[in-house]
Amino acid sequence: MSKLLCANFSRLWRSKIFWLCTAAMLGLRVLTIIMNCMHNESGRTFDEQYFRTLPYFSLCIAVFVSMFVGTEYSEQTIRNKVIVGHSKGEIFAANLLACAAASAIFFIIWALSACTGVPFYGIDNIDTKIILPKLLVSFFTVMALTAVFVTMAQLITSKATGAVTAILIALGILMAGSYFYNALCEPETTVDHIEISVDGGIEFGDEVPNPAYIGGKMRNVYEVTLRILPTGQQILIADEPLEQPVFMVVCSVGVIVISAAAGYLLFRKKDLK
Repeated sequence: MSKLLCANFSRLWRSKIFWLCTAAMLGLRVLTIIMNCMHNESGRTFDEQYFRTLPYFSLCIAVFVSMFVGTEYSEQTIRNKVIVGHSKGEIFAANLLACAAASAIFFIIWALSACTGVPFYGIDNIDTKIILPKLLVSFFTVMALTAVFVTMAQLITSKATGAVTAILIALGILMAGSYFYNALCEPETTVDHIEISVDGGIEFGDEVPNPAYIGGKMRNVYEVTLRILPTGQQILIADEPLEQPVFMVVCSVGVIVISAAAGYLLFRKKDLK
């Protein structure tokens, strides 16, 4: 196991996709922070600007993990590891730990690069009591996404197919999180019509029940689903005050455990010949 980890970390530091993802994420993060701070017309605070790009983290992880793990299939490294006596469980665990370490590095760089926004707000306007708990919960969502994509990458033998599939899944769970969040944001009532008078005034009609409002038990289902999805948690962190952080961390840990267990069991049965 230790030899597998050493080999994986050695390959990680030499991986072009690792450094390309790092550079791309750092550049886009710094650019986004600076542009948002310079054109902060909505009056967002620093902690609100800080997490705006968090929901798109899944795309970076999807690209890196699928390419990093997929290279072992394209170069037949996994088969060679089995031939020399390494178990499939050890191979899966080593890849999971290496990808988790890479994702942790991405996250640290992402978190620190937001400091470029400090000059626009001033150090006194940074509320660490808001940022630090959100960062902790965010870290677990990143680890959950990593476990999901490692499991997927270990089961797809084609690197190109794995990369495309990972990106599509990343977009899919991001859209799913956005759907549940937007559905829960629907107000309970709406107005039946809006009129604009000749002098430019706006007149609102009577309030009526909003057919798009999610209520009752279904609302509970939507809320739980939103918090189970790592991307759903990230959207909440980016747009809302942090609520139920312990439950959110438990959900992320659950995703990690289930994904790793399922990946391990399925990979053990996979024919690598």
